[in-house]
Amino acid sequence: MSGMYLANYWFDAWLKMMSAYVEQMPGGPDATAASQLSAGLADARLALEEGERTLAAERDAHAQAQARAEQFQAEVEQLRGALLRAETEHTTAKAELTRLEAEVPRLRAEAERERAASAEKLATAARGATQAEQRLATEQRQRATAEAQAKQLQEKQAAAEAQARRLQDEHAATEARRKQAEAEAAAARDEATRLQAELTGAAAQAKRLQDERAALDVRIKGLQDERAAADTTRSAAVAAAARLEAELAELRTQAERERKAHAERIGELSQQLADAAAVRPEPVPLTTSLQGESTEKAERKPAKSKKARTTQGPAAAREPATADEAPEAPGARFAVDAAEPPAADETREASPRPVEAAADAADGLTVRFRRPGDWAEPVYLHYWDSEPPIDGPAWPGQAMVPEADGWWVGRIDGVRSVNLVFNDNAGNQTANLQRDHSGRLGADGKWQEDSTDAAS
Repeated sequence: MSGMYLANYWFDAWLKMMSAYVEQMPGGPDATAASQLSAGLADARLALEEGERTLAAERDAHAQAQARAEQFQAEVEQLRGALLRAETEHTTAKAELTRLEAEVPRLRAEAERERAASAEKLATAARGATQAEQRLATEQRQRATAEAQAKQLQEKQAAAEAQARRLQDEHAATEARRKQAEAEAAAARDEATRLQAELTGAAAQAKRLQDERAALDVRIKGLQDERAAADTTRSAAVAAAARLEAELAELRTQAERERKAHAERIGELSQQLADAAAVRPEPVPLTTSLQGESTEKAERKPAKSKKARTTQGPAAAREPATADEAPEAPGARFAVDAAEPPAADETREASPRPVEAAADAADGLTVRFRRPGDWAEPVYLHYWDSEPPIDGPAWPGQAMVPEADGWWVGRIDGVRSVNLVFNDNAGNQTANLQRDHSGRLGADGKWQEDSTDAAS
């Protein structure tokens, strides 16, 4: 700016010198030359005034940019205050957990003093233990859902970091880019609001888990009271007490793992909020990350439909080997009717499958299952005898992820074909199934092409 003032000063001095020179010309100034010179001087003064107006506009733009930077700094301070409050709540929850663990030795001493019970009460305690195991299975499903949400938050954090690097490269933009940056800043504020809402939801979920922990403690105390009326003999009472103590240790370990998982999740949300606030001056649309996800889905095209057939796999828990050897298992109406595989010539003529689809199948299979109304939650996916061979999970298998309209989805990575069974770990299961490409099993017991994967 000082250079512009200096140029204006010397230009004005030159104009004055030229005017004096015209006045002092020998024989008087020529009228035509004087007129031309006066017109040139007037044009020069107009150009000088236009330069001064441009300089004033640039000063105003600089003042506006500095005001927006101060506003963004105030919002960052607000987010830091929210993070400190979340850390305080975490410390309070940790102190409450320590208090509950301190009460366990007292409850154990009371159980030792009151041991002597009847056989009927022992059976009641066994039924209570079964209910506790079912509750533990439900908590494992909730933990799997929380881990999936944590993975999504990590992906969002990576996208936010990419946006920050791009903002640094585009820091010196033109006036047109500045208008676009204002619209992107509004989008970033909406994203920060959504992340704050997710952080609030995570805190609410943590409180709900603490309430469930308190309910479990009440249930543990009830089991210990029922154990006081267990067997009349010393040996049976000792065995029941040992079993209940093992369950207590398992529940305490589960609660500690959940506490650590929620603490890590709160830390990740706080870090993501800080990153989003730091890059807010010129946020970049999320179009790039969404296009990346669309490209990844497009690369996983499912193979063409092929009729599934049931195969005789290893005997699963509570599953008859054949239909003649045992009565129909609960949920067997969802089994696919066995059929002879088509001949090689018929397969090539009737349903040729592209080489690209077979290559995609080697990356893994995605299967979906509609849960019947009389099945428990969650639904489990048990599989074995895969090609290529991989280590399958123990019974009941891996927990599937719930979707809309009663559908549950499961993923088996790194296989082209596999034998599988859907079950609820509560007595309901399908027959042995075989699958060599992705699809969904409906309520009519028939496989269909998965429209979700096909669309992507």
